[in-house]
Amino acid sequence: MRKLSWTGVALVVARFVLAAAPASAGPLGFTGSLGLAFANLPPITVTGGGTALVNSPGGAFESLDLAGGQFATVLSIPVDDPAAFPIAGIIADATSGPGHFSGSPLGGQMPVLGSATLCLFHACDASPAANVVVPFTQGGQVGVGLGGQIVTSGFVSFTITFAPWTAGEVSVGAVSIEGYLRDAGGQPTTEVVPGGSARLVTPIAIETSMGENVPAFGILTLAFVPEPGTLVLLAMGIGGLAIAGRRRLRT
Repeated sequence: MRKLSWTGVALVVARFVLAAAPASAGPLGFTGSLGLAFANLPPITVTGGGTALVNSPGGAFESLDLAGGQFATVLSIPVDDPAAFPIAGIIADATSGPGHFSGSPLGGQMPVLGSATLCLFHACDASPAANVVVPFTQGGQVGVGLGGQIVTSGFVSFTITFAPWTAGEVSVGAVSIEGYLRDAGGQPTTEVVPGGSARLVTPIAIETSMGENVPAFGILTLAFVPEPGTLVLLAMGIGGLAIAGRRRLRT
C-alpha cells in the first residue's frame, strides 16, 4: 500500500479546513460590529460578539438567529458635512434586538432599538429647541432592520423609510452599499460556516420637511469562530508542512 506523505496529509487537511463544512444545528460563536452610517459621515460603530444559533438540518443551511443585546452603544458625534445640513450632530443610543436571517442572499429582520437625537443647526451640547429625537423602532414592527416608515413632526419634520437586512445590495438615492456571505477561504457562499463571515446591510432613507434627503445605512458584520476541531486540524496541517520541509532540507 502506498503511504501518504506528510505533504499529502497537510494538503488534505488544508483543503478540509478551507472547505469548512456547514455547521450542524447548534451554537456558533462570532465577533463583529454594528454600525449606523449617516450621509457621507464615518459609521457610528460598536463592536460585540456572542453566540449565534445556526440551523442546518441534514447539512443544508436553513437559518441563522442572533439573541438581542449583542451590540449596544451610546455615542455623540459632531456633523460638519454641508451635505448633511441641517443636521449638526447626532446622539445615538442603540441596542440590537433579536435577529432571524435565512434565504439567499442571506437576509431577514433584526431591530435596532433606541433612538437618534438629530441636533439641528447647532452642536449637540448646545441643546437647541430644534433638536429632533427619532426612534429607531416604533410599535415593535416598524424601524431600522424591520421595514416600514416613521414620520416625526416638529420644527423640522422627518419621514424615514426602512427595510429588512440583506447580504445583497441596497440603495438610498444614488448611494449604494453591498453585503456579503463568505466561507472560511473568503469566497462567496450561500451557507453560514465556521471560520466564515457575513456583512448584512439595511437602507435608511431620511427625508426632511426642508427638502433635504439624507441617505443612511445600518451595517452588521459577523466573523464566525472556527470550531475547535477545525483549529486542531489546521495546526496538524501546518505541523505536517513544517516536518515535510525539514525532511526535504535534510535530503
